[in-house]
Amino acid sequence: MKEIKYYTHAGRFHCDEITAYVILSLIYPDVTLIRLTDISTIPNDGIVGDIGRNYDPKLKHFDHHQGFLTRKDTYPYATAGLVWKHYGNAVISKYLEVDIVTKHGEQIWKYVDENFIKAIDANDSDNAYKVSAECSAGNVNVLTLPKIVTMFNDKEVNNHPSQQTNFLGAAHLIGKLLLNYIDKGANEVLAREKFDALSIIQGSICVLIENIPWYSIIHERPEINFVIEPSSHPGSKYSLTAVPKEFGSREVKCPLERPEWFKDFIHQGKWIAGSDSLMDSWK
Repeated sequence: MKEIKYYTHAGRFHCDEITAYVILSLIYPDVTLIRLTDISTIPNDGIVGDIGRNYDPKLKHFDHHQGFLTRKDTYPYATAGLVWKHYGNAVISKYLEVDIVTKHGEQIWKYVDENFIKAIDANDSDNAYKVSAECSAGNVNVLTLPKIVTMFNDKEVNNHPSQQTNFLGAAHLIGKLLLNYIDKGANEVLAREKFDALSIIQGSICVLIENIPWYSIIHERPEINFVIEPSSHPGSKYSLTAVPKEFGSREVKCPLERPEWFKDFIHQGKWIAGSDSLMDSWK
């Protein structure tokens, strides 16, 4: 088999060119990582990411610095998104069963792009990018994946052997996350297929007879305020979760207040409770 080479820049690395490398490595496990210390001349015998100021998939050049490249929905591209656009389906096809890929491959590709790749691209490409979070006491710092990746850089970013090792260490982390998001995407589309068969809805309460990823599905059903399902925590057989007001929020529609009859676990944040009795959870 012909050797596959991936060229990018040396020095300080970022999340987008590492993610691009990860995508390629999941297809070509023996891909050779070459971090160039001189990018004035770039070899033409491999895949090029984050350097060269050229986006040309025919030449296998995937840089985003020559203009503000965007998806159809106007979200910006960086190298990660450009490589995912052209190679993501190959990754999905390699790691999921054929029947799932045939039926749901495009949905899974989109799920990963929406929930994982887009944020990496926006962080690198868009000056308007910002992340904020707050709790009852005020604003809190957010540790994003791009921030975590920057921490892998050596304090001497021109220590090229060390940076090569650190790059691959960050790639190992991103690889695990990317495969997890592919699995999550597959699990969600499959959950949508069987949700009605696994759920019992009475008023504002949904009871699931087995665990499935329900979060986005429930948010399409505004009448549901609580979900009961088998607990994944060893302390309880069943859990009751209060549905948030908005997708991605922790603020719930109906906080869980402790009734006198309920002696089991209720989280201090009033968003989840656990019980060994389905009847107790159901009251």
